[in-house]
Amino acid sequence: MQTSASDLGAPRGSTSSGLSRWFSGQSIARLAGFGVVIFIAWTLLSMVMPPMFFRSSQRAVVDVPTTLVTTPIEGTVASQRLHIGDRFHAGDALVDIQNQNVDRSTLVELTSKRMELAQQYDAVSTQLGASRIRLATADQQMTKYQAATQKMNDANLSGIRSKLAIANTQIDAQQDIVNRDSTLAAAGAISGSVSDTSKYQLSELQNAKAAIQAELQAAETDSQASKNKVFFDDKDNGVSTLAHEREDLHNTVDQLTAQASALQQSQSTIDQLIAKERDRVDRMSNFEIKAYGDGVVKDVLAPPGTQVSAGATLIRAVDCSRAQVVAVFPRSLSDSLLPGTRLKVRVDGVDHPVGASVTGLLPRASDGDQARYFVPFPSIESNEIYALATFDKPLDANAQGDAVQSGSVQGNNAPGDGTQSGSCKLGQWVHVSIDRPWTNRLQAFLGGHMPGLSSGGSQS
Repeated sequence: MQTSASDLGAPRGSTSSGLSRWFSGQSIARLAGFGVVIFIAWTLLSMVMPPMFFRSSQRAVVDVPTTLVTTPIEGTVASQRLHIGDRFHAGDALVDIQNQNVDRSTLVELTSKRMELAQQYDAVSTQLGASRIRLATADQQMTKYQAATQKMNDANLSGIRSKLAIANTQIDAQQDIVNRDSTLAAAGAISGSVSDTSKYQLSELQNAKAAIQAELQAAETDSQASKNKVFFDDKDNGVSTLAHEREDLHNTVDQLTAQASALQQSQSTIDQLIAKERDRVDRMSNFEIKAYGDGVVKDVLAPPGTQVSAGATLIRAVDCSRAQVVAVFPRSLSDSLLPGTRLKVRVDGVDHPVGASVTGLLPRASDGDQARYFVPFPSIESNEIYALATFDKPLDANAQGDAVQSGSVQGNNAPGDGTQSGSCKLGQWVHVSIDRPWTNRLQAFLGGHMPGLSSGGSQS
């Protein structure tokens, strides 16, 4: 049986008609409808369960707080020790400021006070020298007078002691006479009146001896007083006056010595204050600004020769060890971005995601807040927030810091518009995602919004 040409062409014709029906307008409309339904379903699910679908941010930038090197005084920048891109450490000298208008009034006042004290000390020293000369003269005169007086007292004592010895001799002789007369009178050889006369003479000699002893005691007292420089007799008026004058001179010398010592101590104190004030004036006239931390110079705002006022910023620098990531997230994710939340950051040039931890959330960032950072924040909408996070370790820690032009990232620039800055990678746009499995997010969502289903879901 032979097959006709029409029979052979039938299946080929039916296939062509089926393809035509498949690509007909009705089928295309049906596919478009399916696409619209899927889009609407995705939109509804995104609105109902945003944490399940939006957990990353493409609008994130590497940023770091800016270190501002300022000047505490006004003056002229004499030299800049570092240039853009140079790295410095705490204690390194950065800038030299010259100021010829430093207030020197305190130094002038201290110098005047020093001159006044010097004049007072010279006057006291002159008076002290004169008083010491007078005191030495009084001491010499006092020594002469005292030696003469002591010599006279010694001679007087010697004479009185001789008289006392004679009196003792006379008393002894008269005592022998009295004893003899008493014996003779008892024997009747002489009359009793003779014996009484002898006894009366002995009594007179004894009285005379007592007077001499009293005179000797007075002379000894005068001699001892003279040795002790005590004068109380009328004949010692001149010596007594000289002794009082000498005592007054002693007191004057002691007082002037104390005044001179006090003036010397005051001068020493003033000299120390003058030295400190001169050192302050020298430092303020040629002030050296040192770094109080580590960092890399990014901007030099006051080159040599610039006239600056107190508080002016000279250098803007960054510390790469404090690098952060600033990411924009929907406000609905604020509960999932609490401090300590782990993030994954994908950075161009780094093979693996870098770990980071959320340190805080900002509903908005004013110009003042952003001024504390080196790179401006990405723009934000009313239903978005900023998430600030710190890296677990520095980005590309082995790389050397390069210069970054300020304003490399402005507003909502596309990734890659900014200039990278060495190890910090400042201004580089990155991709940030919440480091949390979708099963945990689903369980958290169900537990927070549908508590009746959370237990059932966990059991199933």
